[in-house]
Amino acid sequence: MTTHSDRNNRSSVTGPISLKVIDAICDEFEELWQSGQRPQLETFLNRVPENGQSQLFRELIASEFFFRQRLGESLQREEYLSRFPQFEQLLQETFSTTRKGEMMSDQVDFQQATLLPGRPATTPESPDFASQEMIGNYILLRKLGQGGMGAVYQARHVKLRKIVALKVLPQNLTSHADAVARFEREMAAIGTLEHPHIVRAYDAGTDSGVHYLVMEYVEGTDVAQKIRDSGPLSIPLALNVLRQVALGLAYAHERGLVHRDIKPSNLLWTNSDEIKILDLGLARLQDDDTAAQELTSTGQILGTPAYMAPEQWESTHAVDARVDLYAVGCTLHFLLTGHAPFHLKSGATTAAIFKAHLLQPAPDLTEVRPGISPEIGLLF
Repeated sequence: MTTHSDRNNRSSVTGPISLKVIDAICDEFEELWQSGQRPQLETFLNRVPENGQSQLFRELIASEFFFRQRLGESLQREEYLSRFPQFEQLLQETFSTTRKGEMMSDQVDFQQATLLPGRPATTPESPDFASQEMIGNYILLRKLGQGGMGAVYQARHVKLRKIVALKVLPQNLTSHADAVARFEREMAAIGTLEHPHIVRAYDAGTDSGVHYLVMEYVEGTDVAQKIRDSGPLSIPLALNVLRQVALGLAYAHERGLVHRDIKPSNLLWTNSDEIKILDLGLARLQDDDTAAQELTSTGQILGTPAYMAPEQWESTHAVDARVDLYAVGCTLHFLLTGHAPFHLKSGATTAAIFKAHLLQPAPDLTEVRPGISPEIGLLF
């Protein structure tokens, strides 16, 4: 994982900021919070031009509020206004999304978990709780997490009472045609898959302009968090994880799907010790000319730099299953060492990561992790 806590210089992004740039920056910001660090909003804002900072700030502040609330911290309006006076109106809107300072109350975790944009906050004691906190035929129960392309909630079908995971595309992104198209590609892609090592999709739809995807709910944690909590895996356990990922990917590849963002945080480690592939939001139906055309026209790079094959940096659509295999190799390195290959110093730029993947020889696993056989080293 590459951190950016030491970056003080603005990145070289000069034109209108793309949705993918925002997604990538938000992913890095959230990964730092998940690893126990406290990234500075100012550092990340300075990575884009001023004309893109408002849009990026809206996403980053939502993520920071989520993680601070999960830690039980109070959010002070004055603190943020003093730091970001240029975003006064946006901050006022953000703090006013809950009633009478609910963000600083003991109930903040529950209310934020069940609050959708544009809908009133309720509590379990409210008589209208079930009817107000619904999307489609699903009652939202609690928030499970959030990424650049949407929030994920635990939900229950109102009639079948089945517990599911429901992914929502943020309303502030629905004005972006490429974001909606990307989300719809995810729905179409994973809806065709039925495999024990891929999270299943059950339903999809739109409710009052809110796009959502319903998936199986599985208890567990992502592999990245598992490693952070417990350290690198034993060699046999790492190979078992790798085998399960390979089985799921082989199934997807046979059906014309390339994931294009395989990484530890996109792998779910279930409580029954199974591995399931998450987040096919970057997947592309290889025979879908429309999707290829859309991705080409945006000029965006899709993926996570620390796990991306060099050819994926050059083209977002002209890639095949081999980019997933490359990412699986990078993931194996993480499983055995606790970090991605080409582990650069804190604050390394995206360009430096790309240069390392392109020009540096692959690390020798037999040197970085004692006990690894030459055969495993060759596999990597």
